[in-house]
Amino acid sequence: MKIGLIFPNKDRKDKTVHLGLGYLASYARSIHDDIEITIIDKRVATKKEAKQFFNNSYDLIGITVLSTVYHEVIDIFISK
Repeated sequence: MKIGLIFPNKDRKDKTVHLGLGYLASYARSIHDDIEITIIDKRVATKKEAKQFFNNSYDLIGITVLSTVYHEVIDIFISK
């Protein structure tokens, strides 16, 4: 199973690390050997990395949403 996880925070004033996605990926891998998880952090990803991420085919996409990045999340799903 291929899972893509997205942390959309490219426009936030205060940059933060989202440990929750890392913990989620680590836990899933510890109980399922056949899972392939890719995490993209939009604040540090290059355009090439973002394009590569969104051109992949995933069985499941997870996205963390804070109210401050709500519009960015909508843009991600409308433009992809």
